[in-house]
Amino acid sequence: MRQNIITVLLCVSVLGFNAHKIMGAPASDHGSQPPDFGAPPPDFDGAPPDFGTPPPDGGFMRTPPGGRNRTVEYSGAREIKETVSEENGVYSSDEAPQVAVLVSGGESKFTKPTVTKSGAPNGRSDDYDFYGVNAAVLVYDRGKLDIVGGSITTDSAYSSGLFVYGSGEATIQDAVIKTNEHNSGGIMVTGGGTLTARNLNVVTEGGSSAPIRSDRGGGKLVVEGGTFQANGPGSPTIYSTADITVTDANLFATKSEGAIIEGKNSIALKNVKLVDDNSALHGKSTTRKNIFIYQSFSGDAEVGKSNFVAENCEITTKKGDSIYVTNTSCDITLRGNTFVNEDPEGYFFRARRESWGRKGSNGGKANLLLEKQRVEGNIFVDNISELTLTLTKETNYVGAINAANTGKRVDLKLDKSSTLELTADSYVTSLDNEDSTGKNIILNGYRLHVGETPVEDGIVDVASDDSEMRMGPPGGMRRERPGEMRGGRPRPGEFNGNDDNGGRTTPRDRSGRGGEGRG
Repeated sequence: MRQNIITVLLCVSVLGFNAHKIMGAPASDHGSQPPDFGAPPPDFDGAPPDFGTPPPDGGFMRTPPGGRNRTVEYSGAREIKETVSEENGVYSSDEAPQVAVLVSGGESKFTKPTVTKSGAPNGRSDDYDFYGVNAAVLVYDRGKLDIVGGSITTDSAYSSGLFVYGSGEATIQDAVIKTNEHNSGGIMVTGGGTLTARNLNVVTEGGSSAPIRSDRGGGKLVVEGGTFQANGPGSPTIYSTADITVTDANLFATKSEGAIIEGKNSIALKNVKLVDDNSALHGKSTTRKNIFIYQSFSGDAEVGKSNFVAENCEITTKKGDSIYVTNTSCDITLRGNTFVNEDPEGYFFRARRESWGRKGSNGGKANLLLEKQRVEGNIFVDNISELTLTLTKETNYVGAINAANTGKRVDLKLDKSSTLELTADSYVTSLDNEDSTGKNIILNGYRLHVGETPVEDGIVDVASDDSEMRMGPPGGMRRERPGEMRGGRPRPGEFNGNDDNGGRTTPRDRSGRGGEGRG
């Protein structure tokens, strides 16, 4: 990230006619960090500021990344400023940074359009990722566009399919989108844009090219039905720095995480099939995972609590962990999903330090709520990370919780209808169990350590940090015998407790990008 607070004028070469400008203003206050996660690095530019309203002269004022004055110029091979309705139109641009279709006003409708875009810009600029310069279709400045059927194809870098920025709004349905180069998302929002997509077929081939993509300033993106496939490195099916909802869709990622949330943003999935191969590490990642929740401190995502919800989904992980949290806090709610992890070394959930953030304060902090959910898989929490795990509404969890006894804090809550089945000795800081008989905790010969209290043949309601034993069946509680190991030594074949990256961090990416390449 740049550190000097100066006024910068970016002159973008304009090809075509009638260039449109976006003027920026200084950044506002960046807000505060989530609790217990330390301060950002000294050169952190902070969260996206309030963008304000367009100026009265019809220009488009927005605060640019980093809060610097900035002029961004647009040109379009086809420019739309008022309402039109067109069918079977053919639109193309082979010049950079020209947009094929540029919509800045009206409420227009395209039926079965054919849109093609080529012509890669010289070098790289935030204008392409943040503002949609060089996209195939760009909607901004209170423009509205409805696309029904047709196709959008791009063959150049920094050329997303349908890009919605700021006060722009777009809907698209029954269309095919294909992008072939890097930094070219399928459907994308930034700066507060609004986009609704129904029954699309989207394939992206390049790196940092999520089929469902957002970037700085976020917005709202709703997806209903369709198939989305990402084939490039650093290209998950969803990259969220926005509020993204996906229902009744099929999502496939072959060389990246399946879904990523950065910072104070969200993903909600319902009736979705998500398959993640994650065959290649990218950027700063040192581990493979499917659902990834983090904060890069690049300034692309506001600092705060992330939110992930999945309901009635099929989530398959071929390599790595199913869910992974680092350098942020989050709420995760899982209802009635089917989780499959084909990697014998993969965890169901892991919270730990990674390559982002400040050493010692870059762990993960998660509230993980399972409702009507069956899960098999282990949970790992490192010594600077925290987890509150809640099992409710007939949930059945089978696995080991914090088996290496490394977690800074691990709180476990169960209602009477839910069960816990251990596959190894497990360690929690506190236990709140509605079933005072403990029959809903099946130890399978292992021990559940609650604070300083190891338990074998039964369990009682233990809610305090000092693990006070209140009541229970005879012989149900057993304290450790002299000489027994209590420090978390795993059983043969279990995790050895050293998976904490040694607290190392990699050099910070000064280009302003998150370590995942912006998805």
